[in-house]
Amino acid sequence: MRASGTRSVFLAMIPVHLLILGWVWIGRAAFGNGGWMTLILLVTVIPVVALALALTTLLSFRRRPAPRALTARQVRAQLVTWAGLFVVGLFMYDFTDAPESDKTVLTQLFGYSDALFTLSAVLIGVGAITATGGWVWLLSELLRDQTRLAVPTGVGHD
Repeated sequence: MRASGTRSVFLAMIPVHLLILGWVWIGRAAFGNGGWMTLILLVTVIPVVALALALTTLLSFRRRPAPRALTARQVRAQLVTWAGLFVVGLFMYDFTDAPESDKTVLTQLFGYSDALFTLSAVLIGVGAITATGGWVWLLSELLRDQTRLAVPTGVGHD
């Protein structure tokens, strides 16, 4: 991966994290779907995701020497995390407790069917698993980077 790409992803972390949090929280409103899920996500999922993204951002900025860029592996892990969160926000739907609350991007595009509604639920799960896996991968890469740089060279070698 080119150095400019790893630097660009590093510099984009904070703004993209803010945008992706907004997308997961209320992105589905772009497809005519709001409702109770907006409030529920705000007090459950969004704080957890915000804390997780803040942790990896802080670790990224604490890299030594001064953080000029992420490594290629860290960039790939970050992109996987963002892609998973984008999918969650795209396919998220509201509870089906009111008329028209079962809208998803798929049912808006192709008309309602139980199969499309179920597919939306599956895609939310796939997105969540992808985002979680990408985040764990990124966290492990950042922690490996921190521990590798924290061990002084020559210690323990006789």
